[in-house]
Amino acid sequence: MALDVQILEFVNKAMAGPAMDAIMAFFLKKGVLSIATSAALVIAFFTVKPEKRWHVVLGAVAFVIAAALATVMKEVFTRTRPCAVIEGLRVLYGCQESSSFPSRHALAYFAMCVTLSFYFKRHALWLVPFAMLVGLSRMYGAQHYPSDVFAGAALGVVIAVFVVAVDKKLTAAWFIRIKKTFGWKQA
Repeated sequence: MALDVQILEFVNKAMAGPAMDAIMAFFLKKGVLSIATSAALVIAFFTVKPEKRWHVVLGAVAFVIAAALATVMKEVFTRTRPCAVIEGLRVLYGCQESSSFPSRHALAYFAMCVTLSFYFKRHALWLVPFAMLVGLSRMYGAQHYPSDVFAGAALGVVIAVFVVAVDKKLTAAWFIRIKKTFGWKQA
């Protein structure tokens, strides 16, 4: 726990400044990130090739699964947020009352961004750092301990791998059915 607090205080205080506050405001202001993410997914859906649209949907599915899992976990693991218990932290945009563990934002954004990275490999160079910024913002604003964010990120990656694996399995089964239906032979 001591290392958790030390890392949190470093991110929250030592990294602080007007430029960082401005950047982190995008990630911390209630609703801004959600609206931007929803808009980006809709735009991506309509601008990618039609055969790639399913992959955008899978990114959104991973996000929803992750957010639901985090909601359930927050009921099981009741951990008070650092902004409510550690004196002297810079609390940006208020202190939420829900449980701190795991970070729902980290879990959902890692699930979505890693899922999308599997299908849109050249975009992984910005998708994964974007998810990392979301996680960093949760510590910067004193909403989460680093362990909350790291747990959320790790679970998000697991969900992404699961979603991609299920997609590959279902896609393979679908192609087998199509081949049998049309009498296509194995090459």
